Amino acid sequence: MVERTLAVQEKAKFIPNIFLALAYCPAEFRAFFAYYYAVMEQEGSTLSPAEKEMIIVMNMQSNAEFYTMGREVRN
Repeated sequence: MVERTLAVQEKAKFIPNIFLALAYCPAEFRAFFAYYYAVMEQEGSTLSPAEKEMIIVMNMQSNAEFYTMGREVRN
């Protein structure tokens, strides 16, 4: 978790809200990012990065995960 957070902070120059929101629960942190990277790094996908982000945002919204929306909307 720490390595991923620091790598993103180095690249983005800030820590996204999702990292802070899920920091209290390592299992949820790992589950969210497993899902995120499964969607974003899917081999052979014809979806653009923006379309993939929209899938993630819509999934979070449908699950009432509003605390995570800040990370997606900010980018």
